[in-house]
Amino acid sequence: MESARVVTIVLVSPGDVAEERNIAEAAIHGLRRTAAKRGLTLDIRKWEDVRGGYSPDGVQDRIQQELNIEHCDLLIALFWKKYGAIDKPPYSRTATEVLTAMGAKRERGAPEVIAYFSQQSYVPTSKSELDEHGRVLEFKHELRAAGVLTKDFIRGDLSMIVTYDVLDFLDSVAGPRHYHLRCQISCIPNRVRPEGYTEGIGEIQIALAGILPDAGNELVSANVKVSFSTNITSRLMGDSAYDSAVIISERGILAKGYRPETGLEQHVILFSAIPLGYGGSRFDEVLTIKGILVDAEQFGIVSNLEVNILAGIEITVSGYATSTTTIARKLLPVAKLGLPLGFSMVRQASDKITLPAAEEVEVYTFLLRVEGAVSEVLKTQAQEGSNLGGDHGTVLAFALANLVEKTVVLATETDIQPGEIPTLKSRAVAMRTTRSGVPLGQINGVAGAAWDGQIAMFEVEDNLAAWELIRPIQTGGPDLVFGLAFLVPRGSPPALITIAEGLAPFFSTATAKQPSRTLPVPRFIPGVFQQNLLLG
Repeated sequence: MESARVVTIVLVSPGDVAEERNIAEAAIHGLRRTAAKRGLTLDIRKWEDVRGGYSPDGVQDRIQQELNIEHCDLLIALFWKKYGAIDKPPYSRTATEVLTAMGAKRERGAPEVIAYFSQQSYVPTSKSELDEHGRVLEFKHELRAAGVLTKDFIRGDLSMIVTYDVLDFLDSVAGPRHYHLRCQISCIPNRVRPEGYTEGIGEIQIALAGILPDAGNELVSANVKVSFSTNITSRLMGDSAYDSAVIISERGILAKGYRPETGLEQHVILFSAIPLGYGGSRFDEVLTIKGILVDAEQFGIVSNLEVNILAGIEITVSGYATSTTTIARKLLPVAKLGLPLGFSMVRQASDKITLPAAEEVEVYTFLLRVEGAVSEVLKTQAQEGSNLGGDHGTVLAFALANLVEKTVVLATETDIQPGEIPTLKSRAVAMRTTRSGVPLGQINGVAGAAWDGQIAMFEVEDNLAAWELIRPIQTGGPDLVFGLAFLVPRGSPPALITIAEGLAPFFSTATAKQPSRTLPVPRFIPGVFQQNLLLG
């Protein structure tokens, strides 16, 4: 029996990415069974495994001897903000290990080198920290100029990135295989809300062309496995199929997406037994994966850069002498996190509003502006007007605190539309709610109260103002703006008013992370922003 080939993988890094190194090691360990199917055995080495001993040239020389970098097969380096200790200028210990591998690659063709650079945000606390991070960036540019594969990552994506890079490396080590089909995988990422719990990803397109493998005149089928860097949150049906997650072509729906049998892999969806055609026939078709919802809010704002949600796609085809063969694998972004919603308050002249009687009150008026973009299209299933007894969609809510006794708060019944959208009546309408935010239907305006003499105003009840979104908000379009007025009893002392503003899902039959009984409205985690206003 032929013995398995040993593939040696060395992990190196400065001390500030110990957790990331553990993540990378765990990802590689998870590929041992996959490697065994290719006739390979994995040997993972890192400096923590080096046995104690004496070396006349110091500790680092002892580590490099034990790691045997010149004769490994793959070296993976991880960096963040630290360059590492420098024994022999100008390079740090970690950089020297990378350069040693690069020198061996030039001389004997191995090892391969991959360098990962963390994009985790941080604030330098000294000039020395800033200078050290600068050396990391300089080394990164040096590696890229030398043709070394370098990749940026955030911690939540590292396991998936390492898994796919090492899988590609193992495929190259196992030797070339003949593929009967050519495959291209692509996706235009959707922009999604960082608060979003059920955000739609971009459609994934798989272009397959070529000759189907000879399967003895039997039908050849494909299996597609998609792994995400976050959990799938599409509604799960009784047969373990995800609601609306399908793979389609011009022939129609070819397969539904299912959770793996273990039920534990909430980030994985499987499309099985996709019919392609009979063995030996020509195939040329584009398959499209659509309808998958994922959790974006778990990322939060973790980087100074734009954060991507990644998907790893692996396609296997059955029919090669009754075996299953991987014909394509790709890791690509399927969604980009947009900016979180922001709010601001701008003081306005008190003549902005018309009141039926205001002799005994001081009037303070503000424009309440909802800034930024949650997503390219913030969808809602809400309907205009009263919607009693049914689910409601996305709601902007504003809670007021520290109001002076007998203060009355008025707000516009709809958003104030800018002049460049004369045909659009409104994108949000006021609604009555309970103290806990359960919708009660359309709110009644105050007779004779209006903003700019045009937009009716309602009295805010229980210190909670809420508007339900009835039309999409486009990225880059005009901000949502509302009018807000405080009618404070004349002679009252100055007051510091607190306004907690948030974007929240308001439902009468479901909570934020549960499926609705009647509507497929987007679920998300409420965000809260607080501001203080001084009145008087």
